[in-house]
Amino acid sequence: MDGNSKVIEPASVEASSVDGSLQIMVSEKDDDRSSDVLMVPNSCSEDEDLCLCKRCGEVHGVQDIEACRRIRREQSRCSRCRLVHNDYDLSAWIVHGFEKFECELYIPNIDEMQMDGETIILPEHVQKRVDELCPSLQKIKEQEANKKTDA
Repeated sequence: MDGNSKVIEPASVEASSVDGSLQIMVSEKDDDRSSDVLMVPNSCSEDEDLCLCKRCGEVHGVQDIEACRRIRREQSRCSRCRLVHNDYDLSAWIVHGFEKFECELYIPNIDEMQMDGETIILPEHVQKRVDELCPSLQKIKEQEANKKTDA
C-alpha cells in the first residue's frame, strides 16, 4: 500500500443503475465524513439479484456466486492427491479422532490409491498404521490395559 492509499471501512453501501453501469455509493468511516462513488461496469441484468460473496468479498449475481464457489473449491484441491481435504476432515475426526485429513497418512502412495466413488479404500497396511496413530483407539487400549492390571 502506498502513502496515498487509505483503507475504507464502509458504514453503508447503496447500489443503483445509471447509464448501463452500476453505481455503488460507499459511505466511509473516517474523519471528514465524505463519501466516494465507485463506478463499476454493469455485467448483470437489471432483474438479477446482486449479493456480496462471502468467499472473495466481491459483488456477484447469484449465478456468479455459484461459479465463484466452484472456482474456490477447485483451487483448494491438494496438489499431491488432487482431493479436497475439507471433504474428508469430518470423517477423519469421527472415525479416527484426527483433527484434519492428512493425505500423507491415508494415501502414502498416490499411484496405488483406490477409490469407490468418493470413498478412499485403505489397504490393510495403511489401516494398521492409522489404527496405531488413532487417538481414540489408543485411549481404548489404555483403558483395557488398566482393567487387566486392576483385576
